Amino acid sequence: SSAKTEWMGTILPAWMIGRNPEIRIGIIANSEMLATSRSMSVRDTISQPMFRAIFPGVEMNPKRGEAQDRWFVKRKDQGPHPTFFAAGYEAKTITGNRFDLMILDDICTQENTATQQQRDKIWGIFKWSKLSVQGEY
Repeated sequence: SSAKTEWMGTILPAWMIGRNPEIRIGIIANSEMLATSRSMSVRDTISQPMFRAIFPGVEMNPKRGEAQDRWFVKRKDQGPHPTFFAAGYEAKTITGNRFDLMILDDICTQENTATQQQRDKIWGIFKWSKLSVQGEY
């Protein structure tokens, strides 16, 4: 993976969760597999002893969930929305979630932006996702 992917897809979200366990982060990628891979990378980082040494008290919450695509850390606000959520850009499960930070990771590919119709579809999905996670739909 590239340095951009490592910093924006793993290090930044892990750091933000360490600084504020109440945060809700969503990562949306061009495929569910890619998004899930990023989620597992962040989850694994948070589980490392070095992370816990830097951010004492921040730990996974297995009672709430530790799935590959959505998981929780222990936090004061135990609302329904996970600490970290991952999905492909076409997933219907994006709507209904609330994020404080949404990371878009390589959602545009040569295959899904070859025509104007495909580009309009990507833009429509982005606009709907952005509005729905902000509660503006």
